[in-house]
Amino acid sequence: MEEAQVFDEMLAVLDSCIARVGWRLRPHSKRHLSNDILALCTGLRSVTLVDYDGIMPQLQDNLSKLLYHARQEAVILKPLRVMVISDMAYLIHVGGLADLAFSALQLPNQLHLLDTENDPPRLFQSDVEGNQLVTELVQVQKMFSEVFPARVDIDLLPIVPSGENEKSEPSENNSFGSLCVDLTGFIQNVEISIPTLNGWLLGYPVTYLFSNEKLKNATSTISMQPLHIYKIYVTRNKVRGAKCEHELMSSFSVPCGVSMRGEREPWAEEFLARMRQKVKVTSMVWCSIRMEVEAITELRSVVF
Repeated sequence: MEEAQVFDEMLAVLDSCIARVGWRLRPHSKRHLSNDILALCTGLRSVTLVDYDGIMPQLQDNLSKLLYHARQEAVILKPLRVMVISDMAYLIHVGGLADLAFSALQLPNQLHLLDTENDPPRLFQSDVEGNQLVTELVQVQKMFSEVFPARVDIDLLPIVPSGENEKSEPSENNSFGSLCVDLTGFIQNVEISIPTLNGWLLGYPVTYLFSNEKLKNATSTISMQPLHIYKIYVTRNKVRGAKCEHELMSSFSVPCGVSMRGEREPWAEEFLARMRQKVKVTSMVWCSIRMEVEAITELRSVVF
């Protein structure tokens, strides 16, 4: 069977299982979810944040039930899990997240951080020394690498959260739970904010660095800055006779003062080069990727 056909059949399985579990997704959200899962399975993403059509804990239940049924029909979905941090639900590729954590520790200069303590914000690489928040971010990345160790064949192994379900009799509900790992405890005793953590987990080349305590100040500082909004679009090979482009990940912003060259910034070019290599490896599904930069000069509210 051709590789492209495997992915097409996987998407058909997802569509069928969404209906089977009674998840009434809006058409736009269904496309978003399918594209997210396709990006995970082809290695373009390691983690996606599912923040559409649902709130916790129902969103977690729907995702777990969907994976439970879909994995039985499509082997390619076996490495996927639901991850929960605080009140947010993510879909992860176990091997992809292991590689992400490993790379963060081995190649820290791939991630750039925006220091919002300064006005205007300052951009620096995440291997800078002497910054307490950077040190804590590295510690969190180490914790992820311990849960998802690189070069260990864990893609097909279940991740079972600790708790009462671990000792209970096997059942379908317990199987749903075994597909979900709750890492909320990872961030309970650290100052790193969820927006900072999300920037790294979701694969952005730049993320704002601030603590939960400084959230209000960070929001104020950024809202007063003209911003460049970076959007990444990827194009699938022919789908029903036509190429189909969609946004690969949620857009991220960088103050214009530290990104005056837009997509020609060295970190942007390096990021796009890495993504193009991933597209090349999965050319049976994807044919191109591009970056679009939009300048926002008026003051506006910033929501993390």
